[in-house]
Amino acid sequence: MLKVSRGTTAAYLAPMFITIALVSGTPIVYTLYLSLTNLSLQTVLYVIICVALFLVVGMLTALALNNRKIKGQAFWRVALLVPWAAPSAITALIWKFLFNYDFGPINQIGRVFFGRNFGVPWVTSPWWAFAAVVMVNVWLTYPFFTVVILGALQSVPEELHEAARVDGANAWRRFFSVTLPLVRPAITPAAILSAITTFQMFNTVFLITSGGPTPDPSRPGFTEFVMIYMYNRVVGAN
Repeated sequence: MLKVSRGTTAAYLAPMFITIALVSGTPIVYTLYLSLTNLSLQTVLYVIICVALFLVVGMLTALALNNRKIKGQAFWRVALLVPWAAPSAITALIWKFLFNYDFGPINQIGRVFFGRNFGVPWVTSPWWAFAAVVMVNVWLTYPFFTVVILGALQSVPEELHEAARVDGANAWRRFFSVTLPLVRPAITPAAILSAITTFQMFNTVFLITSGGPTPDPSRPGFTEFVMIYMYNRVVGAN
């Protein structure tokens, strides 16, 4: 029986492993390279702002829904899930229509109050476009945070709040001393998951701004985050 040395086996397998390493490693290396550029700084800024707003809006909404004095909580909890359950592509197209400079309802309502010359360049001005995609992402994601935080709030024993009231703690003190420490274990994984999802988000931003506006053609667009930049380079190269 013919024996094959280990060196011969390695020589045959080496091209396959090298090919796999190149195919798998190139995107990782390229992403690390992008992380050192302004492009990734835009993406990181976008992710940080979005996650911060997820937390704030989700917390405020959860606190409101956890208040027993508010009537119709069952209705509001169902309505809360609509932005989260709706397909993100359809939601993005609806928001793109709302942001339209000439015919969008947002600018039309603004013209009623501020005159015919009123108009916000939602998708053509760099910072307004950035604000627009942040707004849409918050609209899509804050219900997830609300559900997570609401579940954590309802697990907080009421006796702790009563004890804090007896000790003379006001609402702010009770929130920071009792509520927030107990819901933080639920918030942390939700924030990490949302940061990853926001970093990978493609269709919503692409459908609204296509990565633009681009004041300087030699540089990435103002909302051309890492995933959109990579897509544009791959599609543009074909």
